[in-house]
Amino acid sequence: GRAIAEMLAAHGCSVVVAARHEKDCHAVADQITKSGKGKALGMAADVRRFEDCQRIIDAAVSNFGSLDILVNNAGIGGFSAVEKMEVTHWDRVIATNLSSLFYCSHAALPHLKRRGGWIINGLGGKGILLSAWVPDGIARMIDAAGDLPEFAHVSPGRSAA
Repeated sequence: GRAIAEMLAAHGCSVVVAARHEKDCHAVADQITKSGKGKALGMAADVRRFEDCQRIIDAAVSNFGSLDILVNNAGIGGFSAVEKMEVTHWDRVIATNLSSLFYCSHAALPHLKRRGGWIINGLGGKGILLSAWVPDGIARMIDAAGDLPEFAHVSPGRSAA
């Protein structure tokens, strides 16, 4: 997430850096702002909760005037055999890797459709189980209305077939 935020800021984007731990997101946002490469806002949020996703989007719009790019980058793993995996761990994986993608996209779409924005779904190594099919499935659900914003799916460390 840090590298994505830094790259977007270096290219003139104002960014909201969200993480579960306040010190982490504020450290990245402060570093971006102090570097003079862009504007950044850090905020603690848990993207497994829709209310927090809505709060992130609202903060971006109220602080920077619009929303042009949503980067869905949350992902966890720790996969094991089904019979050995705790149900609570499965719930955390689904909430982080799947529900957060839907929640953030749902909150962002009204703003992205207004200006023709982008959704970038980045599920790399930790989210490898869901990265193959979830972003495309979410994109198809959104496109059911016929006014899909631009999408990009990024899976670092994986090659396209």
